[in-house]
Amino acid sequence: MLLELVSSITGSKQETSDDELMEILYRSLKGRRFLIVIDDIWSTEAWDQMQRIFPNDDNKSRILLTTRLKYVADYVNYPDFPPHSKSFLSRDDSWNLFTEKLFKKDPCPPILVEIGKHIVE
Repeated sequence: MLLELVSSITGSKQETSDDELMEILYRSLKGRRFLIVIDDIWSTEAWDQMQRIFPNDDNKSRILLTTRLKYVADYVNYPDFPPHSKSFLSRDDSWNLFTEKLFKKDPCPPILVEIGKHIVE
């Protein structure tokens, strides 16, 4: 992941250690305004390692992260930016969304209903 971040900023895909990549990324972002999106973070340890990469220059840069785990969201929480929770869809709403996206206005073919409902669950 670090290599992808560094290459998206610097354009280089040079193989280096994680510590070197972290330093390159930090220097590349220092003094710049940025928006970083980190999707599906699963541990507080991962966040502890990642947040060292991003300089805090009080320039309105933002880091948006998603997680399924409440304890991770609570750990990362900043007083001015509390976690935003999303609720799961009901089974019916999940099924309706699934069939609408796959089949548009047509009904789900009967042969696919059982496997489709299994996927939705």
